[in-house]
Amino acid sequence: MIILKEMLQIIRMLISLVISVCECLFKTIIPTRKKDLHGKTVLITGGGGCLGKELAISFAKCGARIILWDSDKELNEQSASLVTALNLEAYAYTCDCSNETEVKEAANIIQQEIGQIDIIINNAAIMHARNIIDLKESDIRRSFDVNVLSYFWVIKAFLPSMMEQNEGHIVTISSSAGLNGTAYLTDYSATKFAVVGLHESLALELRELGFDDIQMTCVCPNFVNTGLAWYPKTNVPWLIPILKSEEVAEEIVDAVRENQEMLILPKRLGKILSTKRLFPLRSQLAVYDYLGVGVEPHIRRRKKKGSVFKSN
Repeated sequence: MIILKEMLQIIRMLISLVISVCECLFKTIIPTRKKDLHGKTVLITGGGGCLGKELAISFAKCGARIILWDSDKELNEQSASLVTALNLEAYAYTCDCSNETEVKEAANIIQQEIGQIDIIINNAAIMHARNIIDLKESDIRRSFDVNVLSYFWVIKAFLPSMMEQNEGHIVTISSSAGLNGTAYLTDYSATKFAVVGLHESLALELRELGFDDIQMTCVCPNFVNTGLAWYPKTNVPWLIPILKSEEVAEEIVDAVRENQEMLILPKRLGKILSTKRLFPLRSQLAVYDYLGVGVEPHIRRRKKKGSVFKSN
């Protein structure tokens, strides 16, 4: 009887595998209908940054109402003004998302003044790009506060209302450094691995609790020309380029509208990373050296005349 039960479970699993593969092939051949974002309210953390700004514009062009959170009041309001200049709707709120109390207070204000948040884009991030010896304790703690804990506080603030409606969408902005370790990014990479784990665990948790209509999307782009990484690099720009923030934003909006679970950019990078663990370490290092994808340390470089500058 026990053997029969085990066999039935295996057969059920194999049927599910076949169905999921067929669904994936079907979606590849016949694109799924994109969901309408008109009237939806989108919260974007890190709204004052380059990617936050582009996400705000791209979602607003789809008819969404934009809420921007950032600790930098001036940059955040600049992002909102770019949206309103297009006669679209955007609101800027100053909030340090790494501070749980500030997140709770800002969330209460939004729910009173604007209402339900339909889509969360957890996008806030910082990067130090130093070798581990030069990283201060405060640097490491700040990386985890902004890049990881802020994601928890924002989700905890708005997920209960999504659960009440059994509707919503949570987008986790991670990085290719959250799938593959990168030199000089020990703290950053660790935080990005952490939010991939947060994303996958929460997706399974919602599934087990029966909230099937709360969608989850994890985004893992290669380095983007936002200025977060001062000196991003690649040996193969034709294969794995440094990405443009406006193109990444458009891809993220499409992924949300198609309810994609995972978005790796460029998409060919996903195929490379998916086969990584199949090879021994020496082979992996050979590929790593050939691709040359990563960052140079964040040190201030000098012009010939001796003036100090930072490259963005």
